[in-house]
Amino acid sequence: MLPLLLSGDDRRGQLRGGGLRHPRRGHTLLEGHHRAGRNLLRGRGRGHLCGEAGERVRVRPARPAAMIAGVDEAGRGPVIGPLVIACVSVDPSGVGRLLEIGVRDSKRLSPDRREELFEEISSIARVRVLVVGPREVDRAVETEGLDSMEARLFARLIEESGADLAFVDAPARRPITFARRLFSELRRPVVVFLEAEADSKYPVVAAASIAAKVVRDREVGKLREEYGDFGSGYPGDPKTRRFLEALASRGEAPPIVRRSWSTWRRLRQRTLEGARPEDSE
Repeated sequence: MLPLLLSGDDRRGQLRGGGLRHPRRGHTLLEGHHRAGRNLLRGRGRGHLCGEAGERVRVRPARPAAMIAGVDEAGRGPVIGPLVIACVSVDPSGVGRLLEIGVRDSKRLSPDRREELFEEISSIARVRVLVVGPREVDRAVETEGLDSMEARLFARLIEESGADLAFVDAPARRPITFARRLFSELRRPVVVFLEAEADSKYPVVAAASIAAKVVRDREVGKLREEYGDFGSGYPGDPKTRRFLEALASRGEAPPIVRRSWSTWRRLRQRTLEGARPEDSE
């Protein structure tokens, strides 16, 4: 079992000695500097973790990981379309193969190149994908919260992967809260390394980023065939806003729209109040 720690401040005393540890399940979580993560990925014990309070904890793996997983999502921010979460799991030798085929952060790749890599990744690693529709996203926003839903689904994919070491792209907001929820959902011994922008640092997370993006692009393509060109689906896209304004003016709310998003709620409210859609921000 790799001895990993999650550094941070916890007034309830859940983080002791810089770590968040479950006494029965035996797994631990870590948030730290990517140098420590790279050493873990290579099965090395050298390197330090740098926590929020500046703690420096030496990482010494008890044994190399037998299966390594990376988890990432695509489509968290759009007002249209699904959220897609992907998990890619490989044995240690598979990490090198991912690097050899040119895996990198999906945002730095063209759509065609992502498609090509997705096929190669699928031949090297085991890929699991969850497609979360707009209605399910809305329910999460209105009940448990989007971060909690993501943590729950991330944990589900990590457990299904059979990995004993997982790298997760941590959300920019409230990473400690996210980590605790993820931690609470794990039911078997596993080590999870959380880091912001992990998709640009670890090949397994980059591979998951590619898988999530490709699947989401395919799903969005199907929606465009049915509903027309609505742009990127992001609130700041003028084409997306015009599409939403047209829907709001007709009193329509098709299932592809995330009704819990403030962009949609504002447009609907202004329409109900008699404001012209083109006058919206």
